[in-house]
Amino acid sequence: FRVTGSEIFSDKALDIAYSMERGSNHPVARAVRDFAREKGAKEIELGECKEVRGKGVVCGELFIGAPEKERGLKKVVLKRGGEVLAIFYLRDELRKEARDVVKEVKGMGIETVLLSGDGPSMTKRVAEEVGIDRFFASMTPEEKRERVRAFQKEGKVVAMVGDGINDAPALAQADLSFAVAQGTDITKRAGDVILLSGIQNLPFAFRLGRAVSGKIKQNLLWAFLYNIISMPIAAGLFYNWGLYLKPELAGLMMSLSSLSVVLNTLLLKRL
Repeated sequence: FRVTGSEIFSDKALDIAYSMERGSNHPVARAVRDFAREKGAKEIELGECKEVRGKGVVCGELFIGAPEKERGLKKVVLKRGGEVLAIFYLRDELRKEARDVVKEVKGMGIETVLLSGDGPSMTKRVAEEVGIDRFFASMTPEEKRERVRAFQKEGKVVAMVGDGINDAPALAQADLSFAVAQGTDITKRAGDVILLSGIQNLPFAFRLGRAVSGKIKQNLLWAFLYNIISMPIAAGLFYNWGLYLKPELAGLMMSLSSLSVVLNTLLLKRL
């Protein structure tokens, strides 16, 4: 997100906004905080502040977040009680790599769905820009989790990617969850995997997962076939027919079997 405009109604509004958003890792909070800092805002003492999931930040009578009747995050309001101190207008800037990532993931046969707390028009625009065919807008954190649960009830394995505090419940519900390293602490705690370099590594994570699964199956199949053939011979079941293994040769073959599994697994480094 990036602040594209603002209306300031109090001399201390930017200082207050900066101080309230300073402890939050939410993308919207970061955008407001960066904007206020660029305008010369300084941190002031506000007392204890609490981040309310899906709404904003509260410090006593002060509140900063999305208006009650506007679930989208195009506008953030700073209020003291019923008095509006400032309004910040934001634009959702897409990650440069988002479209390529979605295209690559879809090419793997994975269905992509966008779950957003933004309004329908903004969510539709984002979905169209990155190439996602199906989307759900104006969702609360709990609604995101319920949507993930609904997909699971349909028999689907759900992987969830998120970076905001509003994504944490859905990340916890998903079968596999990816948190972005630049996201909130609660989101990273809910994630099974943390994408240190951003979402561009998501396709690689899927490829690696599939490759590891494939290697496990190959190694198990090889071990099964090897043992089902070699163990009866090593046990002397075919000795009367002249088919047997000397102990030292059997030990060597067992070591070679283990070595072949290791070498096959090391091929994953070629990914």
